[in-house]
Amino acid sequence: MHTKKVTVLVTGVGSPGGVTIVKALRQSSLAIRLISTDMNPLSAGFFLSDEAYIVPPASDPTYMDKLVSLCEDEKIDIAFIGSEPELRFLTNHLDVVENYTRTCFVISAPEIMTACMDKWQMTELLTRHGFLCPETTLASDEHGVKALVNKFGFPLFLKPRRASGSKGTVLVRNQHELKFFQQYLEDAVVQEWLPEEKEEYTVGIYVDRKGRVVGSIVSKRELTAGLTYRAIFADYPEISDYCEKVAGKLRPLGPCNFQLRRHKGCLSIFEINPRCSSTTIMRAVMGFNEPEMAIRDLIFQEELEQPQVKLGIVLRYWDEVYLNHTALELPASGYGRLRRPTASIIQCPTIESQGKSSAKPLQ
Repeated sequence: MHTKKVTVLVTGVGSPGGVTIVKALRQSSLAIRLISTDMNPLSAGFFLSDEAYIVPPASDPTYMDKLVSLCEDEKIDIAFIGSEPELRFLTNHLDVVENYTRTCFVISAPEIMTACMDKWQMTELLTRHGFLCPETTLASDEHGVKALVNKFGFPLFLKPRRASGSKGTVLVRNQHELKFFQQYLEDAVVQEWLPEEKEEYTVGIYVDRKGRVVGSIVSKRELTAGLTYRAIFADYPEISDYCEKVAGKLRPLGPCNFQLRRHKGCLSIFEINPRCSSTTIMRAVMGFNEPEMAIRDLIFQEELEQPQVKLGIVLRYWDEVYLNHTALELPASGYGRLRRPTASIIQCPTIESQGKSSAKPLQ
């Protein structure tokens, strides 16, 4: 058992992605000092952390300097990125940031990140390796769009190339709707529609520092607002084997999330996110704690064994953090360390049920 306390940074803790990483880390049996960042001082993840910092957006010229300083000052061992804009920025500056900070950032190689954060490049990557995905063309390609319409008819999906959580996605039902929405989505793809809503799955896979697939966890899911709100964790060997095969080819680093549907009897992947997903806390409670695995793999250099996952059903609902007025005391400069964020809490069910690891995985 490791006795060393690991200092962990989680960014974007005002977003579902950031908060779910924080909650999973609070489930871990490891000794962790948890530092969190976000642009907004009223971010729920701040009040589940040991220390909290307000940082500028990733588009701000000072963002990198402030991130580097924070990592140096707090001696951050490992960092998880909870927001999409930061992930895109750090993908392009990873070598520089890691060189200055000596922090391990849980981010895959730029070529994998760039391809998977672009729906056009992702489908090209999957097709090149012989894996199934929805047929896709650039919305700006008139001949490609016409061929897709002739082959599948309507409805079709119109999606931004670079977005997550179904943001900007439109199901177009005729030529008029297609032309209308194309005016508003300048950099988009048109994609074959997979109608099997009751056959949608999300798969979490961990790939270690040597490129070895450690294991996977599969759930059938229902969505609301682009996020999983019902998840059935059961045995889906065909799906786990298929996604592990894809991960073995792509070799991302650490947690990787696959979204797919069974379409006409075949498994078709429509999204790959080489990062923690909004279901990270669900998976952690079910025995597949991706942030903990990353720490054991990348910091302690352990040879990970395949986790023994539990089976069950997860029903998601809104949770709240109740704060007193001291939560509004900001750093003088607008950016920097918040003063003891946990001291502002009046009530936080998440801390009571999960922060103390009292939530028990299903048997």
